[in-house]
Amino acid sequence: MAKPYRVSAFVRINNAIISSLLRLGVNLWSFGLLTVRGRKSGRPIATPVAIFAAEGKRYLIATYGLVNWVRNLRAAAGEASITRGRHVETIRAVELPVAVAARILREALRAGPPGVPSAIVRAYRALFVLPYLEVTADSSLAEFEREVPTHPVFLVQSAAQRPGEQDAAASPPAGSARTMPADPEGEPAPRQVSDRCSGGDVLHVTQPAARAFRARCPWSSCSRASAACSSA
Repeated sequence: MAKPYRVSAFVRINNAIISSLLRLGVNLWSFGLLTVRGRKSGRPIATPVAIFAAEGKRYLIATYGLVNWVRNLRAAAGEASITRGRHVETIRAVELPVAVAARILREALRAGPPGVPSAIVRAYRALFVLPYLEVTADSSLAEFEREVPTHPVFLVQSAAQRPGEQDAAASPPAGSARTMPADPEGEPAPRQVSDRCSGGDVLHVTQPAARAFRARCPWSSCSRASAACSSA
């Protein structure tokens, strides 16, 4: 049985140290300082969080359950900011539906935050993550779906990002991209691909639609593709 999360003195000290390092611009892998307006105080509250990235998208995962930053984020309709050094990014966090969130939660538990050495991931997962979950890395997708209501997943979008645009800030370094593996219990995990035209336009479609797009669109390599073949 998962144990309830408590903000101990160790957690407070650890968060204070990580927050200070992030404000100073120290690179702590995928960690960032999430700032959300408090649902009761109305004051900005900053919390260091690990940002999971997969296939050009970023996610905030409530590993420790419905903690304060999750409740505040919901109350603020997803409006927040992420700080690293002097760079402050205004974001929108969109809570994902159970079926989608379960896949992300499972992959995040298996892989850990991008860029963190695997030995650190394994040790941290065993000591500081698994005790608060009812699932393990080998649990079924159905078990992860039952976990999502108490461990929600949020898609991170830049506030300046238009709907349908790829999240450039989530693009991992060359050679380190994560892809969502096929689900051994059913269909492959949903994926999106992008067709980039010579004019710089980007069209985000699902894989089947992408194949139909390329088959039907005579301008698939030009900047008119997005507008001319939007019905493909």
